[in-house]
Amino acid sequence: LEVFRNEQLIQSESVNLVSNLGSASFNFSTTIVAELENYFFKFYVNDILIKEANNIVCGDVYIMNGQSNMVLNYYNINDIPATSNPFIRTYGSSPFFYSGQHWHVALSYGGIAYKFANELITTKNIPVAIFNGSSGGQPISHFQRNDNNPTDNSTNYGMLLNRITNADIDTVRAIVFYQGETDAFQGLDGQYLNSLSNLYNDWVEDYNPEKLFIFQIKSNCGTYRSSNVPEYQRQFSELHDDVELISTNGVNLSSDSCHYNYLDGYALLGQRLFNMVNFLLYNSTLSY
Repeated sequence: LEVFRNEQLIQSESVNLVSNLGSASFNFSTTIVAELENYFFKFYVNDILIKEANNIVCGDVYIMNGQSNMVLNYYNINDIPATSNPFIRTYGSSPFFYSGQHWHVALSYGGIAYKFANELITTKNIPVAIFNGSSGGQPISHFQRNDNNPTDNSTNYGMLLNRITNADIDTVRAIVFYQGETDAFQGLDGQYLNSLSNLYNDWVEDYNPEKLFIFQIKSNCGTYRSSNVPEYQRQFSELHDDVELISTNGVNLSSDSCHYNYLDGYALLGQRLFNMVNFLLYNSTLSY
């Protein structure tokens, strides 16, 4: 086994195989550094290249979920560079849902996640994996787990869980949730706190993240009616030490009174998320 950091060989291991009835077992174990560098692995048998793995990195994993404000780059999409940071990765050929089984550079994963991941990479010099399972216009019931079959691929929860499982992820730093407008619009307030609690318990069981960050929805985008969803989100954050509420106040909505432009909207929300994550998970100074 040969291990390269970029193009430089940094490790080489070999074992002598002992055949037993035509087969022989072996095991290699190596560690790479969480840094903004690519690693390459080449596996040989009798000097014949059998398998290689390219552009391997080590970093932190974050799950994004919720409605359209967690999906979109709106509205001035040209404010976001067309080329993604090569150290923002994801798994699955679809940016949001389970489809395909391979790692790749993330190309479309929402304006909030874009700003957050780039700030984290720039500040901490580590790669970031973003798993976005968001779905626009959906009530919180859409995101619930099928407890009889958690990996049910016909559900939003199951598709995301399948992606995480097949990517062989063992540690999720945090889950970020921006959702609730549809529940407010449809008058489902009474069910919201219980549904959020159920979802939280399932996340803890399946992912056990260090933190859950919830964006508190605005009184717009369907919430013009008297809605208790923002208050329930506040109450829920008070009930759990590992849940943090992120305010959306002071961030201007776009012309549809529901979503945001990028520079003065999603980028600001992504910065707020980064500031809290940087302070709580990386022991840095909290700044605004």
